[in-house]
Amino acid sequence: MKISCYSLNIKNIVLFFMFALLFSSCEEEEPVEKIDYLKLYNEPKYPQKAEGRFLKSIDYQLPDLPLEAGRKVEFFYNTKNYVDYFKIYSTETDTVGRVVKIEYNINGLVSRIKYFNPDSVITSFELFEYNGQRQITRFSKYELAADMVKYELASFNKFSYGTDGKLPKIDELRYEKSRNFDRPMKDTYLYNDKGNVREKLNYEYDTKIPYSSTEYFYKDTTDFIYSDKKRPYENLGLPLYKTSYDEFQLSEIFSVNQLIGFQNYTYENSGEKIKAGEAQYHQMKYDSLNYPISKDGNIFYNYVDLK
Repeated sequence: MKISCYSLNIKNIVLFFMFALLFSSCEEEEPVEKIDYLKLYNEPKYPQKAEGRFLKSIDYQLPDLPLEAGRKVEFFYNTKNYVDYFKIYSTETDTVGRVVKIEYNINGLVSRIKYFNPDSVITSFELFEYNGQRQITRFSKYELAADMVKYELASFNKFSYGTDGKLPKIDELRYEKSRNFDRPMKDTYLYNDKGNVREKLNYEYDTKIPYSSTEYFYKDTTDFIYSDKKRPYENLGLPLYKTSYDEFQLSEIFSVNQLIGFQNYTYENSGEKIKAGEAQYHQMKYDSLNYPISKDGNIFYNYVDLK
């Protein structure tokens, strides 16, 4: 039986399209690799940090922690003596609960902090902006959305710098998604003539009378004074200096000393200041170089000397 060339050509064309569709469907079924742009980081040429004493770890041995377990924060440094990342452990199970990655700008200031869960998923990240005097002007926090793909702005803080009479003052406005970013809370930091935070005032949206405040002080055996003791965090170079159990918090970020005492207050509508409880003290122990090595016998600081 003879088969015409025309018939063969038709069959060849049909087969060609069938194979093309087959390969096309195979290609479409292959998963497209997602690029996590938050993990991409080209380290700029920021300056080398001078050698010195750096925080190696913090041990929390508090009985009232969640699950009645202690916590340990361990810091890891890069070749320029900057914190590359730190890990938060449970001392009871010796398991990592969170890894926190630090990124820097060309001036060696923190530009972004990324928070990873144990599965290496970035659950949130924070961005920092500065003025020409290297002071923080904005701090923005983004959280992983419900779709587990994009990140949404959860809150941001704006900072302004001025004076209260002759003494320095810093206002911090905090905007939150839950308030639609249009009713900011306000914290005002007031300083003494030695450059230490002496009082922090807390305001509700668009009010002139604070709803609470905290006075800070340092105490010896005779009177309330400000000490010249060092902080365990001072060489970290981070914009946030006080650690909680899983991250760095905006807490006394402008003080040059380690907090060891405070008194809380509330306010009547008339502006009258009322003590809230008794003054609280933290008993600090220091080493021969004036670095704190323990706080209240429950929190312990360990150091490493980097060159």
